Amino acid sequence: MWKAAALVAVMLATAALAQDKPPELTPAGKAILQDKLAIDGRPLYDRPGPGKPMTFPLAMCTFPGGFCGAVRRDGSVAVLPKYDWVGTFSDNRAAVRVGGLYGYVDEDGHEIVKPQYRIVDDYHFGFAQVDVDGKSGLIDRDGKMVIEPKYGFVRAIGPDRFRVSDTRWLGGVQGGEDFSEGRIAYPPSGGVSVTVAEFVLGNNGGEIIDLSGQRVGPPPVPWTPGFDKDDPSIRWVQKDKLWGLAHADGSWLIEPKFQQAGSLVDGLARVSLTGKIGFIDRAGNFAIEPVFDKAWVFERGIEHT
Repeated sequence: MWKAAALVAVMLATAALAQDKPPELTPAGKAILQDKLAIDGRPLYDRPGPGKPMTFPLAMCTFPGGFCGAVRRDGSVAVLPKYDWVGTFSDNRAAVRVGGLYGYVDEDGHEIVKPQYRIVDDYHFGFAQVDVDGKSGLIDRDGKMVIEPKYGFVRAIGPDRFRVSDTRWLGGVQGGEDFSEGRIAYPPSGGVSVTVAEFVLGNNGGEIIDLSGQRVGPPPVPWTPGFDKDDPSIRWVQKDKLWGLAHADGSWLIEPKFQQAGSLVDGLARVSLTGKIGFIDRAGNFAIEPVFDKAWVFERGIEHT
């Protein structure tokens, strides 16, 4: 009987010691950290001067079991490895993910905002953009919602200045959207497709507001793509959300019908008509009919679709 009791006591003591043992990177994780430290601050290729130093705590997913946390420069753990993703620290905050939902931790690993949002942004000037049912709002460093989620996009550009827009642009990958303004896709045919937002948020129906929601200054001038840099007498004009080409006297070369419009590159301008991409020439005629789902601009006579 006493032997069984002693065995249980030893097992409990062992379990307690295991719980008290601080988590560590796997041997592979330690090697990766050392490699990163070895190149930290080195010159970048042909660029003079040191590269941008790494930000610590540094997110790493090389803990036992594949969990993600963050370590300090000396390798000690700052954020316990209990997440399936940890972002880069900014404004003393980093986004973390559990079960597809995001929250935030501070540099000591304290969970400031519990994981509850499907899409989040990094902190800027003490505020972070979060998604609530398809609308963007802004939270402060403590997680309090300070600008209600009613915009397509909202981001702090100063301590009390915020760029907002009704236009919504999500970057990232399918099933893993973010506010990076760039999207990566892996088409069934193979390869990788990278798309960058063709507009500047805030210059496309957006404005600048303060924390109370009041507009600060006049609304920005809507962004308009150029057409032909050698002939400024022809320009893109938007009407009823459609783009057309107009002469200097206001007459139409092409009446508004395109959902998207681009500048001439290698003599051709990319346009979107009824959801398909094609290319027009300087005269406004289709050089390539709109038959593509995705296409980029020409470069040295070659186009990637």
